[in-house]
Amino acid sequence: MSGRFSFNIVKTLTGPAAPFVAGFAATFALVLAMPISVPAKDVGITYGDPEADVVITAFLDILCPFSKKAFNTLAAVVAANGRLALRLYITPQPWHPQGTLVNQAVVLAFALLPHRTAHAILTGIWDVRESFRDEDLPQGWTRETLVDMIMAAAVKAVPTMAGPPADAFRARLLSFDYDVSGMKELKFHIKLARFNAIHVTPTFQINGIRHDGASSSWSADEWSNLVDPLLAAADAAAAAKAEFTALLSSGSDEAAASTASAATATAAASSPSANSALEALYHRYDQDGDGFLQLPELTSMLKDVLPNLDDDTAARVARGVYSKCNKVAGDNLPKQACLDMLDLLTQFGTAPFLS
Repeated sequence: MSGRFSFNIVKTLTGPAAPFVAGFAATFALVLAMPISVPAKDVGITYGDPEADVVITAFLDILCPFSKKAFNTLAAVVAANGRLALRLYITPQPWHPQGTLVNQAVVLAFALLPHRTAHAILTGIWDVRESFRDEDLPQGWTRETLVDMIMAAAVKAVPTMAGPPADAFRARLLSFDYDVSGMKELKFHIKLARFNAIHVTPTFQINGIRHDGASSSWSADEWSNLVDPLLAAADAAAAAKAEFTALLSSGSDEAAASTASAATATAAASSPSANSALEALYHRYDQDGDGFLQLPELTSMLKDVLPNLDDDTAARVARGVYSKCNKVAGDNLPKQACLDMLDLLTQFGTAPFLS
C-alpha cells in the first residue's frame, strides 16, 4: 500500500498535473510569505470617551434602515451619559452591490476629516438613504453615478466641502488605489466583523462581548436598563481596587518604616559606643587575654548574648561561626572575627550561622 501511494505521488508530481501542482505550491508559498495585515490603530469610529467604563460596539450597514435607527438611539444615550462610548464598525451587506461604495465613503470621511465633519456627512447620506435603494437607483448606474450622489449629499450636509475639498475626496473615492480610497480601512472593518461571526446588521457587543439580546427596536430607556447595572459594577470594582491599592500603599509604608528601623539599629551597632560594648563583651570571655576565643569560650558568650539559646543550638551557632568567618586561626576565633560575628548576630540573628 505504501509503495502504491508513493508511486501515485511521484506520478502526480511528474505527470500532466505537474504544472498545476507547481503553480499551487508557488501560490501557497507566496501566501505564507505575505505579512499579516493589521491596522496601525483601531479603525473603529468612536463616539464618547474612548476610555469609558462601558463601550457599546455596533456593526452597522449605512444602507440598513435598522442600523440607522439603532445609531440614532445609541448616539442619544451616549451623549446623555459621559461614562459610555459607542464604537462603530461599518459592515456592508453583500446583497446591496452599491452598498460597498456608500459604506466606503463613510469610512473614508472618518479617516480623513474631523469627527464632527465626518459625522455630518454620515447623517447627510442617511438623510437620502432611500435614494440608494436597489429600486430607486437610476437605470444603468455606474460607480461614477454613485460617487456623484454621495458627494451631493456630503456637500449639502457640509457646504464647506464644495469645490477643491469635494474634488479631492471624489478622486480618492473613485481611485482603485487600495491605500487612498478608504478600501483599506473598510476591509479592516469587515475583517473584524467576520472574525466575530457578524452576519446581520445591526449586531451589538458590550465591552467586547456579543449581546444578541439587544435590538435596533430598543428605546433609550431599554439601553439604560442594560448599561446602568454595568456602570454600578464598574463603580464597585473601582472601589475595591482603591481599597487594595490603599492596603498595598500601607504595607509599603510599613516595610519602609521597618527598613528604616533596621538601618537605625545597624547604625547604632556600628557606632563607637556600640563597638566599645562589643569589645567589653569580647574581653569578658577572652579569659587568657590572648586575643582569641576558643570554641567553649565562644559558646558561653553566645548563651550570654542570646539567653534563649539552648546548649545544643548555642554549640551549633558557635561551630557555624567558626566555619563561616574567614579569619579563623585553627580552633581559635580572632578578636575582629568575633566582633564581626556579634555585629551579624545583632542584625540577622542566628540564622546565618545555622544554614
